[in-house]
Amino acid sequence: MARGSSRTTRNDSPAKSVGGATEPDVIRIIAYALPRVKNDGTARIIDCGGFKLHDEPLRSAASFLDYDGVAIFAGAFEQYQSNPWGHEATCKAVPDLDLREREIVTAFRRDQTIVFLVPYLPDNSGNVQVDYRVDLFRRIAPKFGIHLTCRSHPVPWIESTVPEFQDYVSRFGCGYVSFDFDENHSDWIRPLCVNDSTVYGLVLGGNVFFIPCTTPDNEPQAVTIATLAVAAAIDYRARVSKQLPAWVAGFTFSKETSLRAKSDELQSQIIRLEQDIDRYGAFKGALCYQSDPLVEVVKSLFHRFFGLNLVTDDKCIEDATLPDDDGNVLAVFEVKGISRNFTRNHINQADSHRERLSLPPTTPAILIVNTMMAASSIETKDEAPHPDIVKKAYADRVLLIRTLDLLRFADGIEKGSFTKPEFKAILLNKAGWLKVEDDTFEIVGCSESD
Repeated sequence: MARGSSRTTRNDSPAKSVGGATEPDVIRIIAYALPRVKNDGTARIIDCGGFKLHDEPLRSAASFLDYDGVAIFAGAFEQYQSNPWGHEATCKAVPDLDLREREIVTAFRRDQTIVFLVPYLPDNSGNVQVDYRVDLFRRIAPKFGIHLTCRSHPVPWIESTVPEFQDYVSRFGCGYVSFDFDENHSDWIRPLCVNDSTVYGLVLGGNVFFIPCTTPDNEPQAVTIATLAVAAAIDYRARVSKQLPAWVAGFTFSKETSLRAKSDELQSQIIRLEQDIDRYGAFKGALCYQSDPLVEVVKSLFHRFFGLNLVTDDKCIEDATLPDDDGNVLAVFEVKGISRNFTRNHINQADSHRERLSLPPTTPAILIVNTMMAASSIETKDEAPHPDIVKKAYADRVLLIRTLDLLRFADGIEKGSFTKPEFKAILLNKAGWLKVEDDTFEIVGCSESD
């Protein structure tokens, strides 16, 4: 079959690792989250002659690391929602995006072929709000020191600087996004698609390709774009490859040895840093979880940031207590996630938790709630409790804590704005609403004498 032609088959089995593939000579590329018909979650294998394109939908269990390369459209994770100011870019699948970012970094280090297809991308102009964290391409480009300029109109007159991409550019090479980079990086960044002195396509480190393209109207066109771009990238890599035979490793420069040792140490540091970053990502689950997962995150937050160990009730999963060293209950907790804000019923539940444990009404009761779970932004989620609800909480000796305020207080402790003893004192002595913002906190509904 000629390069660029395709034949589609149903993929009924999970992807195999490259090392265990039954066809070791066939290059396997995962084409991830290509535009497709709504609710179509089918995985497909497209035979492209010199390689096979494994078309996998968003949130697929397939790993980038089990293939020889990755192809993905810039903006694949983005969706746009209306807000009072116009439209806001949000992420379709945050956990999946976090996973794919990690896999792309690893794939780059493994020298896998990575192709980002770059169609029209909105930027922060007019009535559109875009956060770089909502899409894989927007996250990855800055990591390589690449600055993006998104254009409202395409530049159709783009030329390829290499023969491999000439056919592709003649068909799909519309430039909506231009790239700028530091001249100090020119030794490992090569322009591939240009118009005069403006760069619209490039290759980084010899294996990461940013390729301009038209915005596909349908799934077959998206597959064709991905197929031609991947074919060109594979051919380009084959032509410029400087891979040395294994036997040359028998000679080693003295400086090379020390550099490799330093590289290994830096890699270890990066892995540790990424693990720390992943932990912070897990803590932010307090903003979207409910039930058991939310309780577990709250317990972890209390242990990690506040030095407090909550004990949960096996029978009532949303109930917890804070014991002293002798096992006596210092405070009771109610932890839940809801689609709205605090209500009177929630306060009553926290109050009844004291009664169920036969504790005096003076025992501190803390209601920790992941409010506004349907929110699509921090601004929407940051809705204050109704003043009447805060008054009731104060009257009933209940302290209201939104998980957003809980994370802000935890952040304040790490920055030195707050202290752990301050937080414990608030839990044991205050009622109302713990409001945290701009490295300050206050207890709303609490009189000055309390």
